Amino acid sequence: MGQDTRARGYFAIEGPGMDFYRLPLNGRNFEYMTGEDPYLGSQLVPAEIKGIQSQGVWACAKHLVCNDEEENRTNVHIAVDERTLREIYLPPFEASVKVGHAATVMGAYNAIKVLGVNNAVIEDDFCSENGFLLNKVLKGDWGFKGILVSDYLAIHNGVKAALNGCDVDLPDGRFMNPTTLGPVIGAGLLPVSLIDDKVRRILRGVISYGYLDRQQLLPGIPLDNFYSENVALQIAREGVVLLKNENNLLPLGPGVSTIAVIGDYVKSAPPTGFGSSYVTPIDWVSELEGIRSEVPAGTRVDYIAACSLNPDESTWESVDQFGAIVQGLKGEYFASNDLSGTPVATQTDIHLNFEWSTAVSPKEEDVPILQIPPVIPAANQGSFSVRWTGQITPQISGDQVFKLRADGGVRLFVNGRKLIDSFNNPPVPPVGYGPTPALSGKINLQAGLTYTIEIDYRRVFFFNHFEQGGWQGVQASWASLQAPPNLSRAGRGVRRGRLRPRVPAPGIPGRADSESLPSQTGADDRCVARRWQLRLFGMDRSGRRLPAHVLPRPKRRPSVGRNPFWQSEPFGQAAGYLRAADYRQPGLCHLP
Repeated sequence: MGQDTRARGYFAIEGPGMDFYRLPLNGRNFEYMTGEDPYLGSQLVPAEIKGIQSQGVWACAKHLVCNDEEENRTNVHIAVDERTLREIYLPPFEASVKVGHAATVMGAYNAIKVLGVNNAVIEDDFCSENGFLLNKVLKGDWGFKGILVSDYLAIHNGVKAALNGCDVDLPDGRFMNPTTLGPVIGAGLLPVSLIDDKVRRILRGVISYGYLDRQQLLPGIPLDNFYSENVALQIAREGVVLLKNENNLLPLGPGVSTIAVIGDYVKSAPPTGFGSSYVTPIDWVSELEGIRSEVPAGTRVDYIAACSLNPDESTWESVDQFGAIVQGLKGEYFASNDLSGTPVATQTDIHLNFEWSTAVSPKEEDVPILQIPPVIPAANQGSFSVRWTGQITPQISGDQVFKLRADGGVRLFVNGRKLIDSFNNPPVPPVGYGPTPALSGKINLQAGLTYTIEIDYRRVFFFNHFEQGGWQGVQASWASLQAPPNLSRAGRGVRRGRLRPRVPAPGIPGRADSESLPSQTGADDRCVARRWQLRLFGMDRSGRRLPAHVLPRPKRRPSVGRNPFWQSEPFGQAAGYLRAADYRQPGLCHLP
């Protein structure tokens, strides 16, 4: 991580994060290294800090402290007694300072009410203004000599922050500046010695790391560093925990001729949460590619598309002007924001997977998709509307789930029945960060029958760009919640009498976790995942499933393919390693 930072000419990494998994739906748990064990965090974090800083890059221990939820994070007050604070929540930060010698520490958004004997309040202030936390504990008890920075716009009162231990007001000095602090200094209420101490801390960090004596950019380190990729792969492999392996099904041996892989996210880039920690990978290995690269020679790996909510694979139909059934939905585009007036454009859209701002879908690499029709006036491109009409013919009887995601209001009718409606009141993501919410509904349909479809959409121009979790566009998909009736013989040319493992990987998209929001596990994703038992299993020659429970059903996110310790570019290769390679290699944990 330190080398990759130098390869880009940066001076600091705002990490690692080490807050506690107090809330399982915290949208930033994927970033944090402590988990539910303060001892674990106190052992892992200093090593990462030392590694980063050994390359001449500042590390940042964050977020001090109890930033354990993203919902209402800028105003929530956490009440905690001093003993619990010191024994549960502070150990990773203390180790970061005393063992890791972190160059910087970041104060959290939330407020902390620290309670003493008989619940007497020791201090109740926002973390970047909390004198007990910053002056007493961090700089006093622990002897921290580095720089205490606030989280972005986390300060509410610049004078209190300056008095109580904050050194830098990120990102732009909005609360700690000559205008706010000058009069207080002039009145003698903010000692100049405190300002000198802040300056001294900053200069100490800059000079001790040689920032004034050399270029930070190291052009000899490639942006796509092969060494970093190998390290990430090894970390992903070491993060595998094999809990159970009945009948010694793993590793897959020479008796396997065909493997069926089920689930949309098995084909895409490794999932990662959104917000300030989002990273666009230079290159990545999907789980499907990883499995194919690790299985024995001659083994065929088939991807089974059924039951996957993929906008690029959902099948829609409509009737053209000649009365013929064609693929895609009829799209009527209006310059108005409420479907009023006459359509300015009418076209057949094969799939509904539009990303207006870049015209490139982030789900598939460099695949161009349709932009806003040019006939819509420029003044209306942030507020146009569309009506898509057509039909579907399910191939499997039972519940079908529909999913819509859009930067505005949407409405869905199936055979005249309204399943989804946010057309007039679309859910709005928070300003700055947060995913574009997805909506879903389900209905019981019969195979072979045709049902009419209407999808209404109106754009509302307030959504963030992709890297912050937002989606400027519209997506629609549908799938059966029932397993295909011929799943036991899934895959073409399967030979009888051979083991045919199935790897379900329904997944929850990476956008489910995001800075400033709790985890957004959509109901549709949960339904699909619940229908598939999250197991790697085989079939005997009669089609009976052989037991081989590999991974437990996660309590928070139902997905084989999601694990906060696996989020790296070669995630898929590590996942394939779990299925196909020898799990008994050093570094892999096997609990019988």
